[in-house]
Amino acid sequence: RTQQLSPPPAKRARGSTAKTKTKKKEPPEEDMRPTSTFVAFLRAINLGGHNPVKMKELKLVMEAIDGISHVQTLLQTGNVVFRYPATGSCTALQTTLETAVSEEFGVDTPILVFPAARITKCVADNPFVSEFKATPKTVHVSFLSKAAPTNADQTLSSSVQMRKEEKFVVDDDLIFLYFGTDEWWKTKLHNNNLEKFLQLKATTRNFNTVAKVAALCKAT
Repeated sequence: RTQQLSPPPAKRARGSTAKTKTKKKEPPEEDMRPTSTFVAFLRAINLGGHNPVKMKELKLVMEAIDGISHVQTLLQTGNVVFRYPATGSCTALQTTLETAVSEEFGVDTPILVFPAARITKCVADNPFVSEFKATPKTVHVSFLSKAAPTNADQTLSSSVQMRKEEKFVVDDDLIFLYFGTDEWWKTKLHNNNLEKFLQLKATTRNFNTVAKVAALCKAT
């Protein structure tokens, strides 16, 4: 009885390599959700060396968050314009960004998020137009984490020792401020007092910066 042997495997030519089949990588799925423009304001960063957050690094951190795109920053005070799914919640975005900044930079600070339309309306509704034209540095806007209480005007007027030339106008989730002097840092209408007496979070920008943010929103 003869045993049939299988022929030996063919020798591979020297220098040749075995061909292996590799699966073709599928391109990443494009996010087809409709997006809107949002603005994030970081409170009290890069002040005299405290709470340092570099804008280039912040941009990268935000771009790594699912759904966020077209990130642009303005100045070192923490003003960020970006695109995000239109159905996104500002409150949820705030939490996501605060967590990301805390983990990446070790900075725990409030971050307030608004739809771009709110910033545009803020610029259009400025009640201190003539004052701004005369002395631009005297007009500021405080952005709030939620709508101010209905008695906010009375609360601030009775609780904060204002200078006689100072004025303010509460408009839902922001407050227009006129300090009457370029020495705005001497005011008692600062973030700490707004937060203390209104029981919310606040961050303030001069009106020039707000106008620039609004312009950046239109270009995003």
